[in-house]
Amino acid sequence: GQVDRPDRLVGHEHRDAEAHRSTVTCATVRAVRNTTAGVEVLDVPSPDGAGVRVRVLAAGICGTDLSMITTGPLPVTLGHEIAGELDDGTPVAIDPTHPCGTCDQCVQGRGHLCRTGVQRALGIGVDGGMADEVLVAPSSVVPLPRDLAVQDACLVEPLAVAVHGLRIAGAEKWTPGNQRLW
Repeated sequence: GQVDRPDRLVGHEHRDAEAHRSTVTCATVRAVRNTTAGVEVLDVPSPDGAGVRVRVLAAGICGTDLSMITTGPLPVTLGHEIAGELDDGTPVAIDPTHPCGTCDQCVQGRGHLCRTGVQRALGIGVDGGMADEVLVAPSSVVPLPRDLAVQDACLVEPLAVAVHGLRIAGAEKWTPGNQRLW
């Protein structure tokens, strides 16, 4: 499913303009959290701290989210399949990972297997994007073409997972007429 909420008005920081800092924020934002009462939309403090502020326009509900809510109350806002826009209107998709860059996996170019990445993954280790706004690492911001429907861009992350799986399976060798991938 997809949550499309274009009625949000918040700020951002753009990764290509580190000196530019957002001045438009809300005291509280709506966020989806799993509490002792179940999954709820709550008013929580606006994200504060380092990072790029993204006004969330769409969030996907992933099997990971559904699995996580079965474990009981969580201390973070759910959502890692997200897209939104920056203050200047730039549409963005968000890479929910934030690898450490120093473990053996990261050093070998496998940041998606970072030994401590889950601690910083949006919607898993830190507040995710099922909220009016989210702070993300500058490296997580993926600018999109302005003519792309941002409401669909939350599907970039699951598409990337599928493409990665196809690469591992050798699908880059596929040609029309060849029915086998390996």
